[in-house]
Amino acid sequence: MQTTPVVVANLKIGMFVAELDRPWSETPFLTDGFRIVEADQLEVLRAYCRRVFIDPLRSSPESLSHLGDLRSRKGQADWGDDQPFELALGRVFPEWKRKAMTVSLWEGMSARARYFVDQRVLSAIGRGRVARRMTSRSQAVPRNMTLWVYRNMRGARSEIKRARPLFQYTEGLLLNLLGDAGAGRQVELRPLKEAAAAMVKSIIANPQPLLWLAMIRTLSAKPTDHAMKVAVQLLAFGRWLGFGAEQLKRLALIGLLIDVGKARVDARILQKPEALDPDELAEVRRHVELGLEVLGGKTALDADTYRGIAEYHERLDGSGYPKGLKGDDIGLYGRMAAIVDAFATLITRRSYAPAMSAFDAMKVLYAGADVGFSKQLIEDFMATLGIYPIGSLVELASGEIGVVLAQTPSHQLRARILLLTDADKLPRPARPVDLLSNPTDRNDHVMRIERGLPYGAYNIDPRRFALG
Repeated sequence: MQTTPVVVANLKIGMFVAELDRPWSETPFLTDGFRIVEADQLEVLRAYCRRVFIDPLRSSPESLSHLGDLRSRKGQADWGDDQPFELALGRVFPEWKRKAMTVSLWEGMSARARYFVDQRVLSAIGRGRVARRMTSRSQAVPRNMTLWVYRNMRGARSEIKRARPLFQYTEGLLLNLLGDAGAGRQVELRPLKEAAAAMVKSIIANPQPLLWLAMIRTLSAKPTDHAMKVAVQLLAFGRWLGFGAEQLKRLALIGLLIDVGKARVDARILQKPEALDPDELAEVRRHVELGLEVLGGKTALDADTYRGIAEYHERLDGSGYPKGLKGDDIGLYGRMAAIVDAFATLITRRSYAPAMSAFDAMKVLYAGADVGFSKQLIEDFMATLGIYPIGSLVELASGEIGVVLAQTPSHQLRARILLLTDADKLPRPARPVDLLSNPTDRNDHVMRIERGLPYGAYNIDPRRFALG
């Protein structure tokens, strides 16, 4: 589908809106595209968005008559393309600049060897973390915050044995907590706080297993799936930035608890496939305040955790809720949680929208950079998960489909994957392939990832495959 960006001031009745500059879930239009048929829709779009992407083929011809003039006034029209996102990818992943090139076998194998030595030697001498140099800090992190560079202390095969029961145990605790919240009973936070501390230890030891477990649950329908995914990805995000253990624990709790208030919102509203009316939208937005009430407010949570939960729906331009905070009035935890929550939502199939690939979700987030989300933090989050995150589906240039098992930080386009289908998308016996070793396909072409896929593509379910 070829879409065209248009600033909201230039929208007309008859245009088909295919994409927004923010997640659909952050607007009353909880649907996957619609035709503008009345002035009220124009007003709502102008209130929530700066620009939208229209599909000319599904728009009425008369609604497009002025687009030629807009093209000639590119600056005024804020005409957009993927160039800013491409430049960001080049900054975050230098290899993206030469993504079409074949990298030598020696370069790939030496990169894997350097990473192996770096991780295993430092862990063997007991140095799980080292002080981060000032030059390597993210500009989004306060200069007075002590940061660390973490090294994997355990291999993925070893850590998955600890991570899997921990993930299931935490999931059970959260499910019980949501049940108590929905029934109006008092919730008990101590067990969940202890589980969050255990998750921190696992993510520090090796983030890969928990990331895998969280991502492969994307096709599940448990009420805890979103919160578990946000908590794990927030932990990985904080680890990459260099946060200490106590700061990571706060991030884990923020992720686990952000949706607690939805237990007291009518499920019919949350699952409604059509656009919400103003009363329904107001009810959904109350979930932030309801959640803080359920959790006992500031007396039950430390100030940073409380603030992160309270602010994860705020946006830099003031368009968020519940308080409409702007810019630096939103804390670092709230800004991080906003990005991770939006990403986790976009890659999940919902009643009102299909799932996106991780790559496309990152592109949507970047379209809202410095409007709704911090551009620096989006780039940091991209660096955390990679272009093709662990546990995500990918299609190779040959047409084969696989799931990403592991990445080397300096070569994230050349991950270790598990091939699941042949070139015709037919199931095949699972086969691990390390793209760093320059393997070739049946046509003797070097194998490379062509694109990311959303979960559920070609009816493939990675949950039945093991990590390792």
